[in-house]
Amino acid sequence: MIKNFLMPLIAAPLLFTALSASALTFQTLDPANPGFTYDPLADQIKFYDGNITPQNPVNLQAATEEAFGLVSGSLTFVGEADVPDTSPSEFNSNTAFNYLTIHFGGSELFFYWDNAINSFSIADYKDITGGADGTGGGISNYRAYSDGLSQVPIPAAGWLFGTALLAFMGLSRRKL
Repeated sequence: MIKNFLMPLIAAPLLFTALSASALTFQTLDPANPGFTYDPLADQIKFYDGNITPQNPVNLQAATEEAFGLVSGSLTFVGEADVPDTSPSEFNSNTAFNYLTIHFGGSELFFYWDNAINSFSIADYKDITGGADGTGGGISNYRAYSDGLSQVPIPAAGWLFGTALLAFMGLSRRKL
């Protein structure tokens, strides 16, 4: 009896959460020929023909993670810039990043680089970024993120792994 009463109370919030989760649809663009000019060459580019609101680093981080199939919360916000609509447009950051999201008013472009970069430029983008509703076209902001992988010092990780391995070997010898 109690089980029949509690199950709907537990299941309802879970169902509501699943239904309210965003499911954005991304178009994959060919990094070598995306329909605009940019530098440096990205490893992946995704396009979303819609407006992500509000335009803040947290929402755009979630959209970037979704665009590239990353675990939620795996990216770190490293920089942003609100820019006037000029072509070409540039973004520079003191902190290296490997994910960049560009908002065009009615659409978003998402970039990924295997090797982190500090600067980016884009031009001739108005044909692709106009969006289905025609409100896109002009850049309004950049948001940059890092996956943190390039920030892990490999020598330190090696020392930690090596000392742990030696400790396990020492423990196994004592048991003999």
